[in-house]
Amino acid sequence: WNQMKNKLIGKKLPKILFITAFDKDEVLKSLTDEESISVLTKPIRPSALLDAIMSLFGIMKGNPDVSKPLDIDLDTIRGAKILLVEDNDINRQVAREILEAEGFWVDSAENGHIACEMARSHAYDLILMDLQMPELDGFGATQRIRADPSVRKNLPIIALSADVLSQTLQRAKELGINDAIPKPIDPAALFQTLKRWIPEGGRERFTVKEFSSQPAVNPDTKENQIEQMRRMLPSIRVDWALSGLSGNVRLFRDILKKFLQNYEGFGEDFERRLKKEDRETAGRMLHTLKGVSAQIGAKKIYTLTELSESALRENPHTDEKLDAQLITALEATLSEIRKFLPLQQEEGAPINLGHVPTLKEKSQRLKALELALENYDARAEDLYSEMRFWLDRPPWAEKALLLEKALKKYDFDNALEICRAVLSQMETEGKEPE
Repeated sequence: WNQMKNKLIGKKLPKILFITAFDKDEVLKSLTDEESISVLTKPIRPSALLDAIMSLFGIMKGNPDVSKPLDIDLDTIRGAKILLVEDNDINRQVAREILEAEGFWVDSAENGHIACEMARSHAYDLILMDLQMPELDGFGATQRIRADPSVRKNLPIIALSADVLSQTLQRAKELGINDAIPKPIDPAALFQTLKRWIPEGGRERFTVKEFSSQPAVNPDTKENQIEQMRRMLPSIRVDWALSGLSGNVRLFRDILKKFLQNYEGFGEDFERRLKKEDRETAGRMLHTLKGVSAQIGAKKIYTLTELSESALRENPHTDEKLDAQLITALEATLSEIRKFLPLQQEEGAPINLGHVPTLKEKSQRLKALELALENYDARAEDLYSEMRFWLDRPPWAEKALLLEKALKKYDFDNALEICRAVLSQMETEGKEPE
């Protein structure tokens, strides 16, 4: 940039947008204080890139309006049936809820093997395919689906990948993938791609319980939830993360909770893999953490994970100093989340202590959970969370604990058995707990 400025002395300077994986403030310190300069940190969403360009030209300033609806007409494709293939539970939940909130029907598969079976037995309008998965990755799954005569030839398959290198996308195209969406998913880019590939038509829409777009206000501090998140989660780009969730604060809390559950003990496990020279598993752990940290807006973790993944891939010896920095950054973010989530529970965010249902209502809700588990529906976890405050009491508390553990592991078969045992006990006793 300095060399360019020297060559342009006496001329009007162009607008400059710097893109970096490092700290934005550190980059800005090395630049002159001019309105023609802006800095964008990785990972980059298309909407964030557009906002940065518009800001350079003085069109838009300040934090994004995370509750602002998307300006994309989806009426002609709502109700389409989509197969979501994604091995990471956080990414899977985010994509599912974004799609369902707009009226799409979503089935999910955790790996390529399951995806091939589901594509064979169901008629989908489109498949969203993660490329990096264990067992059978997105490349192999796409190849099998395209070779399967029982699957319609023109079924659109859209890649989901944090790797947007030209050679990766070219390989995907050669195997029959129609288009690609970078991860973390940007809702605007997602829905624009769906409009491009899903045939128009009148379909029955999926309906989901709406959440309030207006964040609740703490009566003591006068802070709303988003302001509280910004204060209590300094290592997380809260506005950026919420913009990728269409402003869904409840979903953001959910994925923070899962992030805490999934990455407690990551450092010990990662170091153990490296000591055993299990570089493949260690690399996969880094790749997954990179994607999830991007989704929640944990910028420092994302940057360090990207550097560690590159070092592990390119060097015969690991960079112990870099790995230590990553684990320290991860622990700092986990500590912030630990302090933040209990406060949300006290305010009643995930646990509703309002109307306690009657025994008949409890039975009906358990039957709804039973049906979801029978169909391997990921919404079973949401159904359980809504009944947890009354189920986690005598005489069902012990079974409720087992049910919650099974759901966290996505062991739906075991969870189904426990759910039926609670139903049987409830119907046999026919009375409320004391």
